[in-house]
Amino acid sequence: MGTLVAHNIVKQNVKYRGTQGTSGLKLYDLNMASTGVTEANAFFFGLNVKKITIDESYRPEFMPTAENVKLKIVYEAETKRLVGAQIMSKVDLTQAMNTLSACIQQNMTIEDLAFVDFFFQPHYNQPWNYLNKAALKAMEQEQGQLVTV
Repeated sequence: MGTLVAHNIVKQNVKYRGTQGTSGLKLYDLNMASTGVTEANAFFFGLNVKKITIDESYRPEFMPTAENVKLKIVYEAETKRLVGAQIMSKVDLTQAMNTLSACIQQNMTIEDLAFVDFFFQPHYNQPWNYLNKAALKAMEQEQGQLVTV
């Protein structure tokens, strides 16, 4: 924020793009992070939101150290715009909140996130990244139909 202020002091007119309050925490063997709003505090921002949660292995089960990731995305009910997310895993996947912070900042929807082109390599993720899968599950919730992954 200091850099943004400095640019504007010297009349470069850099636009403020918002703050999602992205943060992370390690507690014992769990890595946790969040960005944006939760479904509980969306009320304070006048938002009508829905949420979806996935809890599954972040990479293929045949990998010797596959661990689960619990990911929740929060989106605006009317527009399907992403407004928040939380993640928790024994593996440090907290950088995903930086990705979702950028998605929120760019007003991306669940459909936009569902089809982001993330790389696949079994050492790091599944053929469908857990961010894609959460968004696809949200689309399924909205459309009342199966979205195959």
